[in-house]
Formats: sequence, structure tokens, C-alpha cells
Amino acid sequence: MAKVDNFKEFVYIDPQKKMILLKALGYDLDARGFVVDNTRRRVICKYTRRPVHFNEASILPGSTVIINTNPVSLSSYIEEYLEN
Repeated sequence: MAKVDNFKEFVYIDPQKKMILLKALGYDLDARGFVVDNTRRRVICKYTRRPVHFNEASILPGSTVIINTNPVSLSSYIEEYLEN
């Protein structure tokens, strides 16, 4: 099992601030609320391989990686990046 020592890096960001952060990182939203990159292509979560909707988007600490916020994505991220 993955050992996680530091969850304090995971912070809730209200939707308005999350949108500002996404735009600062070069992302935007399409008409249906999915996160798109600067070529207007939908961002695909590397763990679920599904498009990332704004309401479910997580911006990972210390990166520009955008994933879906669900148990599979979060546990995969923890296993990949926070495991000792």
C-alpha cells in the first residue's frame, strides 16, 4: 500500500479561483464545460483516460497535470508520485 505523508498539499480551490488558475496554466473550457488546452482539444485524464470536466478537475500540486477528481485518479496519483 502507498504511504502518504503529506496531504496538506491538496487544497480545495473555489470554482472562480480554479478557473483563474486553469487560464494561467494555458487551459480554458469548451461550451460543455470540459477543460481544453491551447489547441482547443479536451484534456484527457492520464489515469481514467476520460475528458476532464471543470466540475471534476483537479490540478495536481507542483505541476500542470489536470486529472478527474475521483478515487481511481487520486489513488493512482498518490501511488505514482507520493509513494516512498
